[in-house]
Amino acid sequence: MYKRVRVAHCPGVFRIAENNGSRVLGKPLLRSGALIGGPKFWEIRITGNRNNADTDNDRHKIPLSLMASGQTEPQQTTQGQTKESQATTPAKDTKMRPAQEQSMKAIRVHKFGGPEVLRLEEVPTPQPGPGQVLVRMHAIGVNPIETYIRTGTYAYKPTLPYTPGNDGAGVVEQVGTDVNEFKPGDRVYTARSVSGTYAEFALCTTEQVHPLPANISFAQGAAIGTPYATAYRGLFQRGDAKPGETVLVHGASGGVGTAAVQLARARGLRVFGTAGSDEGRKLAREQGAHEVFDHRAPDHFEQIMKATDGRGVDVIVEMLANVNLGRDLTILAKRGRVVIIGSRGRVEIDPRDAMQRDADVRGMAIPNTPPADWASIHAALDVGLENGTLHPVVGKEFPLAEAAQAHRAVMEPGAVGKIVLRTEADK
Repeated sequence: MYKRVRVAHCPGVFRIAENNGSRVLGKPLLRSGALIGGPKFWEIRITGNRNNADTDNDRHKIPLSLMASGQTEPQQTTQGQTKESQATTPAKDTKMRPAQEQSMKAIRVHKFGGPEVLRLEEVPTPQPGPGQVLVRMHAIGVNPIETYIRTGTYAYKPTLPYTPGNDGAGVVEQVGTDVNEFKPGDRVYTARSVSGTYAEFALCTTEQVHPLPANISFAQGAAIGTPYATAYRGLFQRGDAKPGETVLVHGASGGVGTAAVQLARARGLRVFGTAGSDEGRKLAREQGAHEVFDHRAPDHFEQIMKATDGRGVDVIVEMLANVNLGRDLTILAKRGRVVIIGSRGRVEIDPRDAMQRDADVRGMAIPNTPPADWASIHAALDVGLENGTLHPVVGKEFPLAEAAQAHRAVMEPGAVGKIVLRTEADK
């Protein structure tokens, strides 16, 4: 049962843990409540009978102090008392900005399925604990992996309900104890998250947050996390790409593809790229590709081999292995490597194509990245962003409420740049 009550503005955020008939600030309170409403009206969950309750008229006059955002309802002890104090001031283990909201809008998934399961809801704003940072999101990156997770068919299956997303950019709103690397007001981008980034606020550990240089917009910042980390790990940590080698980037016009082209070119490789549209091929050239091919052309593998004078390419960054892997093996140089970043099904290959070249097929999934490799990736990316070597490309943008449409768009062929969600904070 829920009661909607108007509450006066409270200068502080308090936690309550009252039983039936208890009092807060000298006023009667019916029951403990969980915050699920907006800043002017709160829904109070009634968990007991109303025999001892005051009249509805009295309840509307209560200057109610509400449970701190992100806290669960107080648990009862065996004696019927709660484990929380009746009314406490905000915890002193956080540093916050004055405008801290108690609730926020977020995309929630209550069941696995198609894009339609992405629902915009009002939820409590999470609170940072020790070593954590709360970021007010301005822009959020949308990645194909999030569509796979949403369907429930991916290897990683989150507990329902959940908020999707790892990538985004915004401003630090609040920090927990033991956080000295960031302070409220800092511009940052996120690469992974504790609470999910498809929301107005995201809770992250300090390792998941990185400084956003002034020359990079929030939308560009949202395009960094997964795409650039994936491209860097695929090229250099898994693919072992070296200056002077030739790399082929399939899908060079998308979020990961443009990142891979920029990174490879900056490292001194000869860069080939493929794209399925004139606009995509133009973008790949602008990002630094030396040669660009139309992957819709039936003979584009032959064209690539010809461009190497028959030698083959040293590294292939493969975004769609179920389509390309069999033919990738035929255009590798001796001791060449294919790094599989994406695949949407099964594929048949001829092992002899790998055998005669001493070739490697190397898979990767970004969640498998060891902590030391994560640190190395972002140390390199932060320098590249700051000095202008790396410049994320933003494609389509959608409001947060249109996350379902963004999920459809990210799976369409011919993507150009990164798909981004925008929040009200960015207006």
